[in-house]
Amino acid sequence: MNMTIHDVDQKYLQTLTVLYVEDEDTMFEQGVRLITRMCGTLLTARNGVEGLEMFRLHGPDIILTDINMPVLDGLTMAETIRLEDRAVSIIILTGFEQTEYLKRAIEIGINEYILKPAHHRQIMEKLCSCAHHLRVESELRQNNEQLRKLSRVVEQSPAAIVITDVTGAIEFVNQSFIEFTGYDREELIGQNPRLLKSQNTPEHLYRELWATITGGRPWTGELQNLRKDGSFTWESAIISPLFDDNGVITHFIGIKENITEKKLLVEQLIYSQKVESVGQLACGLAHDLNNILTVINGFGTLLQIGGDVSPVQRKQIKEIMAASSQASALTHSMLAYGRKQIIKQVVQSLGPVMNRVSEFVRRLIREDIELVITPPELPLLVSIDAGQIEQVLINLTTNARDAMPAGGKLTISARQGIMTRSDLKGCGNPCAILSVADTGHGMDGETRQRIFDPFFTTKEIGKGSGLGLAMVYGIITQHGGYVEVLSEPAKGSVFNLHLPLVVTAESGGLSADSAEDEYRLAEGAETILVAEDDLVTRMLLAEVLTTAGYHVIPAIDGRDACEKFLADRERIKLIISDVVMPTMGGKAMYDTIRIHSKSVPFLFMSGYGADVIQQGGGLDVDCAFLDKPLIPLQLLQKVRRLITAS
Repeated sequence: MNMTIHDVDQKYLQTLTVLYVEDEDTMFEQGVRLITRMCGTLLTARNGVEGLEMFRLHGPDIILTDINMPVLDGLTMAETIRLEDRAVSIIILTGFEQTEYLKRAIEIGINEYILKPAHHRQIMEKLCSCAHHLRVESELRQNNEQLRKLSRVVEQSPAAIVITDVTGAIEFVNQSFIEFTGYDREELIGQNPRLLKSQNTPEHLYRELWATITGGRPWTGELQNLRKDGSFTWESAIISPLFDDNGVITHFIGIKENITEKKLLVEQLIYSQKVESVGQLACGLAHDLNNILTVINGFGTLLQIGGDVSPVQRKQIKEIMAASSQASALTHSMLAYGRKQIIKQVVQSLGPVMNRVSEFVRRLIREDIELVITPPELPLLVSIDAGQIEQVLINLTTNARDAMPAGGKLTISARQGIMTRSDLKGCGNPCAILSVADTGHGMDGETRQRIFDPFFTTKEIGKGSGLGLAMVYGIITQHGGYVEVLSEPAKGSVFNLHLPLVVTAESGGLSADSAEDEYRLAEGAETILVAEDDLVTRMLLAEVLTTAGYHVIPAIDGRDACEKFLADRERIKLIISDVVMPTMGGKAMYDTIRIHSKSVPFLFMSGYGADVIQQGGGLDVDCAFLDKPLIPLQLLQKVRRLITAS
């Protein structure tokens, strides 16, 4: 059976506390019996003073009081109570229906009054009326509190929330939505969300969204929108219709999460995977090319030092060797791109490094960009890994090109300067300053402060990794230098790379004119075991060493080398071995031979990068190493030093 409102009020009354104030004994006893059955808790007092005391001690919900009482009358007591509590319900009992009493009661704020003699039903109805009033007020307070909580949740939610009418006009946005879009609240209210529409989100996606929500169903998906400042943001959105009690759509609500950083991380992961794949490809290509270049360098050198070559042929061979040297630098750059090269700093001049990279830079830029390369007037000697510095120039060139979409001028130059960074050990010492300058759109101060942060980029998503300048910073720092950036909006950019200058150093290089003398100095007659899986490279090594007077025992891999060493260990004075070979690699061969001989020196060679060598177990500190492509004269010098020192 359904409960009536009266039943609900009676039930609610049973949860309330009632204070009954009456001085007449008979009325008091009758009232106590009646009210006890109806309310949850009954409090009693016999005059106004006692009533005030009970009110202040227990805080009842309803007060039922007579007017005429000794010590303190009911109206005066009610007036005092009303000043202290506006919510308590007050019912007065009076035997006089006088206008002045009723007028004063209304002024005090009395809820109900009962004329004596009071019937039980009257008292019950008045108590239920007050209970009804209190119940409604309580529900309103609860609803208001729920609304306040809901309002705080919506307003303070980290998710961006927007509510529109059925035409799409914005009626409400929370603080996160304001921060998300960059617009003020006043700029958004009344606008259509298409204000945020970008050209990067397909038009059919917006049509699908609108058809879904107007059809009464929620839409979930990802959108790339436009902020007020013109930057793009990615959002994951749930947009749903809101219905009234009759099932009619009255509003739409959108709840959005900013996933720009998540999207960027995905792009970075994809990019890093691409870089890894390209690096692996570069590593493999460089290995094969280094073997080929070893053969070209080797036989070219043998022809150079031969006595039966005409001057014209000698000049032609010199050009071949120069081209081979350029190709060798290219393989080194390939490994630098994949970050797989062996890091090795050598004292050298910046001029040749700039010249080597110039042709590659010319292929990177467009025809509408003027390239000016100004080598240093002095031979600026620096201790650098040339491949790393070439990679730095390539990264800076790429950035400069992108900063000049309408064309411009790119200048690469070098000069001598002074280290001015007080936090660096070489502060005040001479340095080489390698500069890359462009006439592009430049940068503001905020951008300049962040350009070296990994994955920071001002380019659109998909058009920049944010790694190029971070690599530049890392490489120059590893070389003991620092990067100075000069740039202003619309005034271009200058990157000054400060590298410590080697004031006095020997170049350590070999000139073509001294090749024959250096070759003769490196002659010998000892027996050398050569382990190389590539046939042509193995033949070249054997011919170079044999021409220099050495006896060569060739081996096709590590296992073959172990067998031949054990068969002739007394005569073998040096082992030259490739690192990566089939069947048994160089490291495994080294470990096996070391069991039988602790003294025979090893010279390893490889065209692979450092990471591949480390995957094969790495090399011990007592092992010498040469990069491929091998230069025969350097090989012979290394061989002579190792045999002499053993």
